[in-house]
Amino acid sequence: MWFGTQTGVSCYDGKEFANLCAKDGLAGNWVFDIHVDPDGVIWFGTNGGVSRYDGVEFVNFTTKNGLASDVVKTIHRAPDGSLWFGTGWWNIPGGGVSRYDGVDFVNFDAEDGLADNGVYAIYQAVDGTFWFGTLGGVSQYDGQTFTTFTEEDGLAHNSVMTIYQASDGALWFGTLGGVSRYDGVIWTWLDTRRIR
Repeated sequence: MWFGTQTGVSCYDGKEFANLCAKDGLAGNWVFDIHVDPDGVIWFGTNGGVSRYDGVEFVNFTTKNGLASDVVKTIHRAPDGSLWFGTGWWNIPGGGVSRYDGVDFVNFDAEDGLADNGVYAIYQAVDGTFWFGTLGGVSQYDGQTFTTFTEEDGLAHNSVMTIYQASDGALWFGTLGGVSRYDGVIWTWLDTRRIR
């Protein structure tokens, strides 16, 4: 089991912990997300870029390699094998979404139609569209264009931290103002007070 912390990553093998941090080659000590490839390679999203770890050594990717920002909040692997990185931080310039095909990075940001450059959640729905939870709303991407939803459309809060699609096809969004459900037409949301 792997655990991301503010001082590196810890691996627990059932008996003891092994700890790795920047001095061991990790891109940054603050680890926001962990993704394991089918072949066992591990990716870490950190405050210093993204790290690829094969169990022996780290290979790091930063803005110098084409990453949109060195703050990597979330990682998603698409069915085609590409990796998508949600990057950015509320008070740091840059950010957006980076797509990595194993060779090159392609970046998308607010100028391309993304709701905000701080991307905290990535989810690919069953219809193949991507949903990006940002600090300025949630954006749907069909491979060509972005469609953004905000509080004005019925989203509980513009800061979207997590996304999940239920078996009935409805999408659920965890936000800083409650949980939103979207069935493709109608938005409903729940907070500590009531269902709206």
